[in-house]
Amino acid sequence: MMWAALTACFVVFSPSFVAAVIWAGASVISFLQPILIPVAIRRNSCLSARSAGDENVSWSAYSDQAIALVFANWFLALGRIGQHGFVPTISVQSANFARQIPSYI
Repeated sequence: MMWAALTACFVVFSPSFVAAVIWAGASVISFLQPILIPVAIRRNSCLSARSAGDENVSWSAYSDQAIALVFANWFLALGRIGQHGFVPTISVQSANFARQIPSYI
């Protein structure tokens, strides 16, 4: 009888424990997300800068020039993303807000 009761308790409490652990993990990750995203971007930038810099140095370029070239490429890429992603979205949202201003007055 005791083993049946222990098994029933285990069957009932195991899924709730797993759900609580998943919920706690999701809460921690959502709290740390504003910190983790820039860290991940910085990590990927540094990794690509190192590999591209090593390759450019092996082509007998100076390391300062190689790193400047890598970061110039990154800034151009981020500028393109901003130009094609963020600017049109902000433009559309601003136009929608401007249409709704008379209803607020």
